[in-house]
Amino acid sequence: MNTKKRNPDNLIIAQFGIPHGILGWIRIFSFTKKKQNIFNYHPWYINESEKIEKVHIQFWKNKEKYFIVKIKDVSNRSEAKKLTNIYITIKENILPLLKNNEYYWKDIINCTIFNMENKKLGIVINLIETPSNDILVINNKSKNNINKKNILIPFIKNKVIKIVNINKKVIIVNWNYTFE
Repeated sequence: MNTKKRNPDNLIIAQFGIPHGILGWIRIFSFTKKKQNIFNYHPWYINESEKIEKVHIQFWKNKEKYFIVKIKDVSNRSEAKKLTNIYITIKENILPLLKNNEYYWKDIINCTIFNMENKKLGIVINLIETPSNDILVINNKSKNNINKKNILIPFIKNKVIKIVNINKKVIIVNWNYTFE
């Protein structure tokens, strides 16, 4: 494994689970939309102790609810157990280019949301995937937000989502402030 300084531009795509068997195999839980796509992205890196280590996958298998992988230089259960709960990352620059008006969730998170009246609704802290459309989870820490609840806004282009400016980290929505 190669070691170098931590790179904040690496993206988390999966997490190691528990060891599988005694020969160094370990479960992984993919965070990619199509779970098996995780194997299209390489190399993998793990973040440990402010360092990044490159991980070399020798083999992988699909176990229905999760995958198992065999990592080079991990030959027994004890070595595999050291990886449990560690996140797997990739370099951002290996992601496929998107079409116009398509966005990665990582680019939407931390955007500031304004409505059409230029009223700040809050900051995107998460997204929820649903069958019909994604949902923006907005953290609204304003004085007016008595319940201190997050605002959920559907990501429906043109109807609700009017402008997305990733460079400025701003999203304009057609959303009535009283809906919160």
